[in-house]
Amino acid sequence: MMGDMEMMRKAYTELNGLNGQLMAGYNIRAQNQETLLNALKEVNQMIQKAANLRAGRAKARVIADCRTAVKSNSMKTLFKIMKYGYEANTNSATR
Repeated sequence: MMGDMEMMRKAYTELNGLNGQLMAGYNIRAQNQETLLNALKEVNQMIQKAANLRAGRAKARVIADCRTAVKSNSMKTLFKIMKYGYEANTNSATR
């Protein structure tokens, strides 16, 4: 291999191209991760603001219910909990 410089150049060029592709993929994943973390921080801030409008058990319930809604990916439920303090289409007498 040491004597065949043409093959070494070709192998190095292919390796450099592959490395560039790997770096591009990593950069995309890192950017997506950063975007998702920022979005999650913003959602948590909104949950805290909604909870701060309430006191005691209602505050704790709003936080817990909002986190459950986020985990289940139910944004409609999340907005109802933030607005009303509970999911509006459930029996409010039990809340």
